[in-house]
Amino acid sequence: MKSSWIGFIIFIIGTSIIFSLNSCTKQPLSTVYKVPQDSTITDTTEFIDFTLDGNRVFEICNVTALPESGWDWGRLTDWGSSILPDTVYYPLSSFKGGLVSDVPTSTPGFYFIRNGYGLNMNNYTADKAWWTPLVLKTFVDSLFQPANYNFTVSTNKDTVFSFTPFADPVSRTLLGSGVQLSWIDSNGKIWQTSGGTADQTGSFFTITKNVSTPFTFQTGYEDYAESTFVTASFDCKLYDGEGHIMHLTKGRFRLFLNFKLI
Repeated sequence: MKSSWIGFIIFIIGTSIIFSLNSCTKQPLSTVYKVPQDSTITDTTEFIDFTLDGNRVFEICNVTALPESGWDWGRLTDWGSSILPDTVYYPLSSFKGGLVSDVPTSTPGFYFIRNGYGLNMNNYTADKAWWTPLVLKTFVDSLFQPANYNFTVSTNKDTVFSFTPFADPVSRTLLGSGVQLSWIDSNGKIWQTSGGTADQTGSFFTITKNVSTPFTFQTGYEDYAESTFVTASFDCKLYDGEGHIMHLTKGRFRLFLNFKLI
């Protein structure tokens, strides 16, 4: 297996498999809670802003903040890392983005995953030896179009693979199509919408804006995307898998998305 990080992208064209994936994960856009605009937020700011059991978490990526915030875009995990112990790695299954404290342990941190297990994205990618892969912009724009989305749950299936260059096989649980939110607190404990009972009765996740970037660095790939920024509002429950629940309210973010291919 090979590993390459690319700018996050998603895609949709008129095929039955794409429409099938979307039909079970998003609904018509509805009115959602609107968090008052913060004066430090602009149209290009990457940020997270939500309340966890009454405590507000508001952080701006140091790339788009002046002065630097100490938080930065972070990949979901590195090789061999167990920061998110399941549902993380699977070829062509998930689009991921996050914002983490700029420290070696990457905690605390917040992550967003758009899962598409069962969808073979090889049909929509352009394989370049030094930039793998690019994804059709139409597919990116459709998969993240403004709408309400379901939270994903376990498929009760798993996959086994080996880390390169590590030899030991690793097993990971697969999530169905939908969205997953994860919070790693300052103690390193993982809280996820898909954890515990994964009950999200009364919760919502709404993408309000998606801006993908066409790949223009080299001619011939203008129909493909190299990255996308997703803006969303949400309210949900987070589970630690040990019977504890946190209620996340007044949530919103704008995150840069990245695709993991193994």
